[in-house]
Amino acid sequence: MVNFEHENELIAAWQTEQRWSVRDPFTHMNDPELFVGFDDLLKKLYMFAALGKNYAVVYGQYGYGKTALIKKIASDLRKKHNVVLFEDAPEKEYVAEKIRNLCSGKLMRALTLRKIDSHDYTSFNKLVKRHTILIFDEAHSIDEKVFSYARSLSENGTTFSVIFAGKPELVMGKRVLPQYLLDRLELSEGLQPLSENESVELIKKRVEGLTKSTNYLFTEDAMKKIARNSRFIPREILETCSKLVEYAIKNNAHEITEKDVERNAHYPVRPQIPVHITPALSIQETPVLDVPTAEIAMPEEIAESIPEEKVNTYERLMEGSAAVYKGGAHNITRDEFLRELSPLQKKILVYLFRNEPKSSKELSETIDGTYDTIRHMMKRLQGKYGEPDSKPKIIGLYPLIEERVNPDGRGFVYSLTIQTRKVMSTD
Repeated sequence: MVNFEHENELIAAWQTEQRWSVRDPFTHMNDPELFVGFDDLLKKLYMFAALGKNYAVVYGQYGYGKTALIKKIASDLRKKHNVVLFEDAPEKEYVAEKIRNLCSGKLMRALTLRKIDSHDYTSFNKLVKRHTILIFDEAHSIDEKVFSYARSLSENGTTFSVIFAGKPELVMGKRVLPQYLLDRLELSEGLQPLSENESVELIKKRVEGLTKSTNYLFTEDAMKKIARNSRFIPREILETCSKLVEYAIKNNAHEITEKDVERNAHYPVRPQIPVHITPALSIQETPVLDVPTAEIAMPEEIAESIPEEKVNTYERLMEGSAAVYKGGAHNITRDEFLRELSPLQKKILVYLFRNEPKSSKELSETIDGTYDTIRHMMKRLQGKYGEPDSKPKIIGLYPLIEERVNPDGRGFVYSLTIQTRKVMSTD
């Protein structure tokens, strides 16, 4: 039986000897101060905002750094503009409420008790005195009503500019972005992998910024090896580094060499669905992996729980997967299951396994990560934003957590689903 107190003592001893102020600087955290790369794109977005243009799109596959990029942009633009960042796909009325909050207090009082109608676009443009950038993350999940509303705000005055960030299908393939916005795009850029130097800088910056140390753990050659084997994709680099930190703790190691990386690193495998370029736009396709297709029968009890549009994806990704279904039971061990998760997801599930139910606020106070980051991750663990597609070996287990109303009436609390608890209980 695992002795958690003993494990924590070992981790604390390793951390002290390593001279790190945090245990793992590579867990999921989008701090603008830790941002690396995309210099050309940043310049274009700064110019887009400075010129007060209407619409821009930033797109990329999972793990390429979209969320980190837009948080960097939001942080920088706030020095001269109003910035409203929507980290999850919002409802139209929520967008309107955020805009109302920007209106001048003096003018709002002059309007006495009258509440500005959410469709009074002209009034919004007059009352919001400062140029405002609306930034929508996960824009590929946005309802068409929100796209239409953003368009009306932007085109009924000169106050609002809009940046959409999401997966390539925003502007490629099935093109989630409505044609009336595609025709008006003034900037559309696809994220590309980092360079080798940027990848090494990413690792070093995380260590320096979060541990307050220049004791990087990895040798220079090891960092380059991690970058190459992770295809220079930011999320994969960080997840690989995090798993190697676990290896270092278990083996009481304080230097990871290139040979250590070769022997012990387990790289995430995330098949990415090829998409087709939109002829009307001058944009580059994001690199994708070839994903073989196969005739694989899906168990009926699983098929019933997966939306019809996901069935083909499931059958394609099950090829080569370590997940085996027998009589509806997911035959995978706890360790195999946890290896498929990001470091932050793993921390959340392990903590919930021991302490459920918990709210996002309670989790953020216990686990490394801001409240907004935890709240966003809870939605991913429920299977939103296409999260199951990025984890083919455990796709049939989603949702991993369930949400219910907090008994005290404020917000929601989260606990493991029955199938997740069963897997977490295996050896």
